[in-house]
Amino acid sequence: MGDWGYFVVLIVTVGVAILGTYGATKDYYYRKGRLDGIKAEKKRHIDAKI
Repeated sequence: MGDWGYFVVLIVTVGVAILGTYGATKDYYYRKGRLDGIKAEKKRHIDAKI
């Protein structure tokens, strides 16, 4: 049972690490995309004034 407990903890830890990395990467790209979109929107707004 001791070996199984260690194995389960290892799998859970790896799973959480993968999910955390995936979530952080997705969040980063989402924010980056939002920022790029806002910049493009401002640029369009300035171009429209001219």
